[in-house]
Parts: sequence; C-alpha cells; structure tokens
Amino acid sequence: MLLILVATVLLVFLHSVGILRPVENAIFYVLRPIEKITYNAGLRFFASENIKSAVELGRNNQELQNQLSNALIENARLHSLMTKSEVLQQEVEYLKTNNYEFQAAQIIGKSPHPGTQLYILDRGTNDGIAVGMPVVYKEGILVGKIVEASENDSNMILITDSNSSIGAYVQNSTNSPGVVVGKLGLSLEMQLIPQSEEILTDQIVVSSGIEENIPEGLVIGQVSSISNQTEELFQTASIQPPVTLDRLQIVSIIIR
Repeated sequence: MLLILVATVLLVFLHSVGILRPVENAIFYVLRPIEKITYNAGLRFFASENIKSAVELGRNNQELQNQLSNALIENARLHSLMTKSEVLQQEVEYLKTNNYEFQAAQIIGKSPHPGTQLYILDRGTNDGIAVGMPVVYKEGILVGKIVEASENDSNMILITDSNSSIGAYVQNSTNSPGVVVGKLGLSLEMQLIPQSEEILTDQIVVSSGIEENIPEGLVIGQVSSISNQTEELFQTASIQPPVTLDRLQIVSIIIR
C-alpha cells in the first residue's frame, strides 16, 4: 500500500515538472486513432438511435392523429343523428297531435340553378307524395311545398323561392288576410293586405287554408316590418321565418 502511494506521488511529481511529457505524448499519439474510432462509433450509434426514436415518434403521432380524426368524425355523426332524431320527434308529436297523415323525408340534394330554392327529398309517389303537398319542419313550421314527384323522390320549393305564393293571415283580432310570396330565395313578403287592417310587428303569420292540400294554421313567420302607403290599395309586410330555411335536413310532408 505504501509503495502504491509513493509511486503515485512520484508520478504526479514527474508529470508536474514535465519529465513524463514525451511519454504521455507518445501514449496519446498511439491511442488517438482508437479514440477517434470509438468516438465515431458512438456518434453513429446515437444517430441511429435518434433516427429510430424519430421514426417511432412520428408513427405514434400519426396514430394519435388518426384516432383523433376518427373520434371527431364519430362525434359529428352522433351529433347529426341526435339532431335529426330530435327534429323528427318534434315533427311527429305535432303532426300526430293534429291528426295529420304525414311522411318523414330527408333532403338529399339541391337544384344547381342559382336563385332557385328547390330541394330533392327521398320520398315519392310510392310513399303517397303528390304535387301541392305542404312540407313542414319541427312543430308545424311551413317551409315549402311539393312541385314535382316521381316514384322514389320529389322536389320541394322553399317558401322563399320567387315562384312560391301561399294564402295566409296575420294572427290578430281580425285575422288580417294576404298572400305570402318568396323574394329571390332570400326573404318573405306578405302582400295584398287591405289598408283597413291594422297589423303590428312581431305578430305571427300562418297559412290560411284556402289552398288545396295546405291546412290552416301552419306557421310561416313573424311580421318584421310594415309598408303602409295611404295612396296604395294594399299594404305589405316583411315576414321573418322562424328557422334558417337553407339548412334543413329532416322534414315532414303532410299527405292529408
């Protein structure tokens, strides 16, 4: 033990005075290629491991993204199904309460012609559908009527279409009559209201029932503004529908 201690002290002394420097340099010179090989091997090893880790991380990240995408798609599908189910339930309850015979339908397409508010429904003559039948949404909201029917599908125009006109009245003390027409697919206007009738904003407008196949009392909208010119024979009113008509998915067709 003493000899080891003495040898250690002697080596330290010889190193400090520089006597061992030639020997140390020779050893470093001999070992340098080995050190270089070892260093490069280490670099290659860690680089390889890093590449493997990056590839694995990328694979795991892609799997997580796929799982998230699938979850979002499933959530959207369930939300859509729940929304359609809720709408259909409200329609069924209203129509059954009023003893209407009806057929639920889904919108499956839209006319490509600009300015035309025509939608394709997945119900046709095989389901009892005929031209002129009213189409309602939720609790008796009139949204359109059938203008063409084939065996398995039919065409509906929205009440906002320029070709649509519906006999209606304002729910006030005199049931002020008029005709609701579509304005370029964007809005509704009630025309031919006698000047003698007093109508107010926010009053409800419903179908009058004077047209064949369209029953009385289907909600069309609310009076949003009134144009009353004394020199005119009739007054007009802008009508606000209670729903966004161009976002419908599930509707019901009243057969009788």
